[in-house]
Amino acid sequence: MGTGGLPQGMSYAAFLHQGTGTLITSIVLAVSIILFYFRGALNYFEKNKSLRILAFVWVLQNIFMVISTAYRNHIYIEEYFLTYKRIGVYVYLFLCVIGLVTTFIKIKI
Repeated sequence: MGTGGLPQGMSYAAFLHQGTGTLITSIVLAVSIILFYFRGALNYFEKNKSLRILAFVWVLQNIFMVISTAYRNHIYIEEYFLTYKRIGVYVYLFLCVIGLVTTFIKIKI
């Protein structure tokens, strides 16, 4: 890691784009699979405790990835100042959190 948490040989933009791309892929996979398995009667099946715990862990992992991407955006802003696109990244991350919280509620109920 170089200065400011940036890996050597990587630009700030590439570092942020890598985190955002990984986050998009992970959230789409997680929400799709969780909603597939927690549809219908499986929500009310009493012996699905381990499946629920794994789903909660997966959602929490994605929330950690949102925090990591927010940190990447923060160090990008510190280096190159605030722009509309960097504000847009924060809006996108906020919408991701809303989606993950909604998925969390779906699993809980």
